[in-house]
Amino acid sequence: MAAAKPVAGTTNWTRDGTGFTWDLSKEQSEILDKFIVDAKDHLERIKFPHEPLREAGARFLRARKYDAAAAMAMAEASHKWRDEAKLEDHATVPTEELLGCPVDELNAFYPNVYLPVLDSHFRPVYMERTGRIDVPALMCSTGQEGLLAWHKKQLVTTTPLKLANATKARTDGRVVNSSTTIMDMEGFTMGMLMGATKEYLGKITSMDSDNFPETLGTTLLINTPTIFSVAWGIIKGFIDPRTQAKVKVLGTNYHEALTELMGGPDKVPVEYGGTLVVPGIFASTLNTKAVHAGKKHSVAIRCSAGQGMRVRWISDPADIEFTVVAITGGADKLSAVVLDPAKHAEESGATVVYPKQAHPNSKTVTVQCRVEAADVKEETVFVATWDNSAGWNQRIVRFFAGTLPTEAEAADAYAQELEEHGIPTEQAVKALRERGYAAKASEVEAAAAGASAESSSADSGAGAAAAASAAATAAE
Repeated sequence: MAAAKPVAGTTNWTRDGTGFTWDLSKEQSEILDKFIVDAKDHLERIKFPHEPLREAGARFLRARKYDAAAAMAMAEASHKWRDEAKLEDHATVPTEELLGCPVDELNAFYPNVYLPVLDSHFRPVYMERTGRIDVPALMCSTGQEGLLAWHKKQLVTTTPLKLANATKARTDGRVVNSSTTIMDMEGFTMGMLMGATKEYLGKITSMDSDNFPETLGTTLLINTPTIFSVAWGIIKGFIDPRTQAKVKVLGTNYHEALTELMGGPDKVPVEYGGTLVVPGIFASTLNTKAVHAGKKHSVAIRCSAGQGMRVRWISDPADIEFTVVAITGGADKLSAVVLDPAKHAEESGATVVYPKQAHPNSKTVTVQCRVEAADVKEETVFVATWDNSAGWNQRIVRFFAGTLPTEAEAADAYAQELEEHGIPTEQAVKALRERGYAAKASEVEAAAAGASAESSSADSGAGAAAAASAAATAAE
C-alpha cells in the first residue's frame, strides 16, 4: 500500500485527519508536538484556563491548515493583541460601566441568552433574536465602543466558564473549546447590516477569528427571510470558508435540524417547538405606551432614602414634551401620588428634576433623567410625564423607569456578578475594595475562609476515618 502523501500545510490538510487532537494524521501529530514546544510562551498566554496546551495548539493549527509558520504568526499576534487590549482588565469591570447603560437596556434592544443546557456535542448554546435587534436604539443606549468592551468581557469571563463547565459534563475526557450559536432572524431587514452595524460586525468577527480561532462549533440561522440570501453574501465576506461551512441557513422549517443539533426536544425552548422552559427567556423591561393627541402619560417611581432613580426613553421622530418632578411628604401623600401620578405631576410643591421641554427629532435618540442614590435623602416619588397636549398625532413612547440600587444593594450585585463570572476570591476581594465596597469585600473574604476551613475539616475527618479503617483491617 502506497504511503499517504503529506497533507499538513496544504489545501488538503484534512484528508487523513481532521486536525483535532483525537483525530490526527501522523504528520499532523508531529507538527502539533513541535508547535506546542515552539509556541509555548504564546499558548500559555492565549489559551482558555481549562484548556491543555495541546488543545490550544491544535486550534491555532486548524485555523491555519496545519501550516506551523502561519499558526505561529497567528499565536504571536494574538498574544500581542491580548496584552495591548488589556483583556483581563475587563473581567472585573461592572458590565453596566462597560456598556454605559444598565444591562436590561442591552437585553431589550439586543435579546440574547445562554441556554441552561448543552447541545448534542456537549457544547454551550448561545441564542439571540438577531432579527429583533433594535440597532438605532442600541447605538443610542450604549454605542459601538460599549458593545466592543462588553464583548471583550464575555471573552474572558462567560465564554471560558461555559466551556470549562461543558468539559466537566463530558464523560469521555475530551476538552470542549467550541460553542453553538442559534440566531433567530425573524424580523431581519437589510438596514440592520448598514453603517455602524456593519462596522461593528466586522470588528467582533475579526477579533474572534484572529484571537479565538476554532471556537465556533455550529451556527444555526433560523426563520431567515428571503431577503437574507443577499445579506448572507455580505456577511460571508467577513468570515473564512472553513467557518462558513459551520453555518447552516434555514427558513421557518428548522425544527428537525434544531432538535437534532440540541439532542432532543427537551433541550429546545418551548418558544421554538421544544419542551424546555427557560424562565424569563428574552424578557424585557422596556415599556411601550401610545400617548394620544391632546393627552399626557405619567409614571411614578417611589424611592426610599439612599435609593436612586432613572428614566430613559427612546424617541423616534416625534415632537413631545417630557418632564420629571420629585415629590416628598408623608407616606399617605406619596401613596396617593403613586396611585394617580398624572394628578400630582404639576402640583406646586413638586421639585423639578428635568425641566419640561420638547424633543423634536429627525432620528432615534435616547433621553435620560437620572438621580443618583446619594442624592435621595428621604423617601421620594419621582413623576415622569410625556405631554402630547399640543400634538396632532398619536406618539409612541418607549421607556425604562425604575429605581437605582442603594450602596449595599450595588455591592451585593457586583459581588454576585464577580462570582457568576468565575472571578477567583482574591481577585474579587481586591476589585470590591477598589470600588469602595470594603464591607462586602470583608464578607466575601470571610465566607471563603470559612468554606476553606470547613473543607479542610471534612478532608481531615475523611482521612482519619480511612486510617482507622485501615488499622482495623490490619488488626484482623
